[in-house]
Amino acid sequence: ALTPSGYPENLRKIAMINGSGINARYQDINGVDLLPGRRIVNTTFNVAAGTDITLSINFTPPAGTEINVSHVYLDFAWWVPAFDVTSNARSIAHPYSDGVDAASGGLFDIGGLTENLGTTGTVGNFLAALETDFFNFIPSVSAMALEVTNNEINWFHTPTNLVTTRAVNNITPFDAWYMPDANEPHVTLTQGNVDFAWNEIVLAVLNTPDTTISEGISIANNPMKNTLTLLNKEISAENLHVSIYDTTGKKVFEYSEKSPSNTIKIPLQLTAGIYITHITTNTFSLQKKIIIE
Repeated sequence: ALTPSGYPENLRKIAMINGSGINARYQDINGVDLLPGRRIVNTTFNVAAGTDITLSINFTPPAGTEINVSHVYLDFAWWVPAFDVTSNARSIAHPYSDGVDAASGGLFDIGGLTENLGTTGTVGNFLAALETDFFNFIPSVSAMALEVTNNEINWFHTPTNLVTTRAVNNITPFDAWYMPDANEPHVTLTQGNVDFAWNEIVLAVLNTPDTTISEGISIANNPMKNTLTLLNKEISAENLHVSIYDTTGKKVFEYSEKSPSNTIKIPLQLTAGIYITHITTNTFSLQKKIIIE
C-alpha cells in the first residue's frame, strides 16, 4: 500500500534528471530554439509511381490556442482527384500552459532510434525533412514530481527555490536533486550527474560536516554504547527531535520530547558503526557524526 505522500518513507529520496532546471529551450538542427507551435516537417516527395505525399507537422501550440499539428495529403496524380487522400489533426493547448512538446525535459533522440533505418525511400525522405533531432520525452516538472493545483500542469514552469514538501509548483518530494541548465538526451551521463550520484551514494553521510546553528544542545558522550546523552543549555528549548541515519542514508532511529530537561538520556539499540544524528528544537539545529561502539 502506498504511503499518504505516494513515496517510500524513512529514507533519503534523490532525483537526477536530464531536463533543464532553468526552463531552457532545446534547439532544432540549425541551433534555433524550438517553441510551441513550431513546424518541424514541411515536405513533399514521391512514395510510388504516380503518387506523391505532402507532410506538415507542428509542435503542440501556445497556451489557449488551436492549430493544425498534422497534415497528410496523398496525391494520386495519375488517378482522378476524387481518389486523393487528405488527413488532418488539430491540437488545442490548455489556457494554463503552452503545449508540452517544446517544454524543457529529457530529450528523445530521434537520430539514435532511426540510425539503422536507412536514408533512402519514404523513411529516409521523412527523416531528412525533420527539422529537429529531439523531442521532449520526460518533462522536467514531471521528473521532479513538482506538485500542481487542480491538475493544471504548466509544462514550462521554472523550478525556483525548491523545498522538500508537497505543495504547489516549487515543492518536490525529493531531499536532494541534480538538474542541468541545458536539456540533455534521456539517461545521458555527465560529469555533473555522476558526481552527484557518487556523492549521494558513497560520500554523503561519511563526509557530512558537523554543523551547529546554535550551541543549545551538545552531545556528552561520543563514542557511545547504549545511550545517547544530550546536555541542554537552552532554557527555552522545546519540541526536541532526534533522528539518526546510517551510512546508507536510511533513518534508523527517531526520538521526540516536548519539554527536554537539562540532561537527556536516550536509550539506543544500534549496531556498532558510524552514524549521523540530526537534533532540532524550536530554537536550534545540530548535525553531527556519532560512533556507536
